[in-house]
Amino acid sequence: MRVVSFFSGAGGMDLGFIFAGHDIIWANDFDKYALETYNHNIGQYLGHNAVLGDITQILKGDKNVVNDVIPDCDIIIGGFPCQGFSIANVNRSMEDERNFLYLELLKAISVKQPPFFLLENVKGLENMEQGKILNIILDDLEAAGTPDCRIFKGRGPGYKAVYNVLNAYNYGVPQNRERVIILGVRNDIQNHSFKGCNLGFTL
Repeated sequence: MRVVSFFSGAGGMDLGFIFAGHDIIWANDFDKYALETYNHNIGQYLGHNAVLGDITQILKGDKNVVNDVIPDCDIIIGGFPCQGFSIANVNRSMEDERNFLYLELLKAISVKQPPFFLLENVKGLENMEQGKILNIILDDLEAAGTPDCRIFKGRGPGYKAVYNVLNAYNYGVPQNRERVIILGVRNDIQNHSFKGCNLGFTL
């Protein structure tokens, strides 16, 4: 699959997709040092560098801007910034501007309409404001590109979005790291079977 990566950091999620045989065709992060690491270890072997910059500025504009910047792809992935959601942040609230960066993903999904998306965030997202915030995010993602979309309304079929809390430790990573993983499948994709994918998702 052709993969577009948001908030790529040093490339942990991207590397997993590469090892699984997929092609990263575009990646972005605003942290200079993270992208230096990314491009040294990953980018130079892909034949292109990740794009350095604030995604809110890169995608600032109308649908045409987003369509021109983001290449056509089969899946959009991203670990959208989590500091505002984390249980380590005792002052977490939806007034934290970092909590709205998922809307940049929503822009790209709405315009590009990829068959799939896979997003990651901290476990604390699941219980923030008794789960209301996660449900808002899921609802927004399911309406991406439809007449009901929050950003860039369109005529798309919408998505089925589900989530699970997974621990990296259970998948061969030597780290006890629980994360909310959100999987989205466009509603016109006929085969929603993920046989052999033991991640606990039900579509």
